[in-house]
Amino acid sequence: MKFLQTLKFIISTYFPVLLTSQIWLPPSIVWSCQIDCALFLLHVLLLDLHLLLQIW
Repeated sequence: MKFLQTLKFIISTYFPVLLTSQIWLPPSIVWSCQIDCALFLLHVLLLDLHLLLQIW
């Protein structure tokens, strides 16, 4: 359950920032930020899965 709470927190923190940043940032910067954030989220997700599997 902690994993899901962490995931919800990350999503609720980063996605609004991404969406609002699109309004005033140049598209190329926004695009690279989105890729960075996506990779970061993926990394966190894999890390959490790894920890969960270790607990089980």
